Amino acid sequence: MRALEKEASRRYPSAIELLQDLKQARAASAVSGVAPAAPRVIAAPRWMQAVGATLMVLLLSVSVWRLRAPSTPTGSPGVHSVAVMTFRTAPDDSNAATVAQELPEELGTALFKTGMQVASRESVLQLGASLKPRDIGAQLGVEGVLDGSVRSYGVKFKVHVELSNARTGFQVWSETFTVEGEDLLTGERKTAAEIAQELRQALARHIE
Repeated sequence: MRALEKEASRRYPSAIELLQDLKQARAASAVSGVAPAAPRVIAAPRWMQAVGATLMVLLLSVSVWRLRAPSTPTGSPGVHSVAVMTFRTAPDDSNAATVAQELPEELGTALFKTGMQVASRESVLQLGASLKPRDIGAQLGVEGVLDGSVRSYGVKFKVHVELSNARTGFQVWSETFTVEGEDLLTGERKTAAEIAQELRQALARHIE
């Protein structure tokens, strides 16, 4: 009880004095044959016990969740939603303008079919043309921005696409595809499906 005194002046000044009292108490009990009384255990209030139990449950739940949650390596894109921008063309390449306008719509449909969330075409068209990926992500609530360019080569079109992480602004994937121009609508749909498939496979490889 002296060791538990609130005022420091009333407690043992050092462990030496405490040891001396313990030895004296032990010697006295040995002479009298009576064991010293067991210290009284003061139980914590019920509200403290409840808080402690709640904290233990929370800590256990967090530990289990972290063990079960799939780990994502550092540098993984973690992109599950995208905004498909209108593709760029050279000022003197009027033949590519149609593909640059129509292909993003086909690409948005193809990506949606793979299970990816895609920002509406209308919301994309309302954005300014000079916005950076991080600004686009903040305004549309997407994790990735898919941009690209189109250039015509006779009856064919070369399409370069690149995906940027909207949180970091860094490019995480890019590839070049070819649109066959003899049947432009069929060519656009085929190329959009190829881009969507390549993109999903690339993201899957990053997450594995």
